[in-house]
Amino acid sequence: MTGSQAAPRNVIAGFVLRLARDTTKPSVSREQFAALLSVSADTVAGWESGRRPLASTQVGQMAAIRHRLMSNGARPDLVSLLDQALEADHIVDFAIALGADYRPGDVHPLGIWVLRRETVDLIAWPISTRSPAGLDLPQSRGQRHPRPFLDAQSRTRFFDHLRQIVDVTEASGDTLLRRQALYLLSFDSRDDARSFLAAHRSRLLHGLNGWSESWPAARSLAASMTRRGDRTLLLDFIERGLADEQSQMANLRYWAYWVGEARHQQRDDSFMVAGMSGWHGDILLRHLLDRLDPSLGYLELNVHTLWALVGVRARLLSEQPGVVQELTGKIERLLDESFESDRTISELNALRYALKLHR
Repeated sequence: MTGSQAAPRNVIAGFVLRLARDTTKPSVSREQFAALLSVSADTVAGWESGRRPLASTQVGQMAAIRHRLMSNGARPDLVSLLDQALEADHIVDFAIALGADYRPGDVHPLGIWVLRRETVDLIAWPISTRSPAGLDLPQSRGQRHPRPFLDAQSRTRFFDHLRQIVDVTEASGDTLLRRQALYLLSFDSRDDARSFLAAHRSRLLHGLNGWSESWPAARSLAASMTRRGDRTLLLDFIERGLADEQSQMANLRYWAYWVGEARHQQRDDSFMVAGMSGWHGDILLRHLLDRLDPSLGYLELNVHTLWALVGVRARLLSEQPGVVQELTGKIERLLDESFESDRTISELNALRYALKLHR
């Protein structure tokens, strides 16, 4: 079987299209939707299943799909998600088509721009059990897959491709490509996934003390290993990788970009230290506040980032008095927990003091 035969086509966008159609009011059937677009019901079924690549439709047809969905009462958030779903599909399909055949220097969609959370969540949807954050899925009408469907062989090819990228780009200049592959490997549930990631730990942490060229990849690897159940690298990264002001600001800028505060996409990781205009911090504050949960493996990084954010954007507390009350309650509860890091306890106490000044 060749790579092109193994590759599915647009299962994420097709699934989003089906979800959007399911939310039309009154309900629009597949046959009715096809009639509205002057295509066959089989064509719509192909789009929704991934059998017919939605990305191959003409620009005018894609516009008509959006217009018909919106005019028939489909949820706007699902309609607007179609573009990002197509981008996620492009990355997934590209990886599955190549499998382990990637060679250094090849143009790769993972190395073109810095991904945001929404796109990563869409990529992870068919390769893991995790639904995109904040996406309220409509009730299914009939027996359907609970997420975009990829068979086991396709998922294996996807993750083998990412491993190949990590291995062959270690000595090359494809730092963004390698970093983003490392992060996506956190969704690999195979038995040897954790040991593969751990093999790259010493190289990325060697000499890490604040910002360095390996800092973004070390951060991504720490996040990946945390998702795989190993938090030691994350705690080490907080202690050593966030040891100076430059690395603190790099962490904040990346978080702000990740949650969607930046207006424009970034082509590489240099914005983390070079600066990024236009981010306010309110979206990031809400994101971190929602993740002050002891059950989350990233809690210490969330606390540290919140502490750093309040330090450089103290006005956020004055602008949002309701947040102060909510945050105060969460911090008081967290201080009753036990932490491996004394630094986390110190930062929680500093946050509690800052909140008292804004009551």
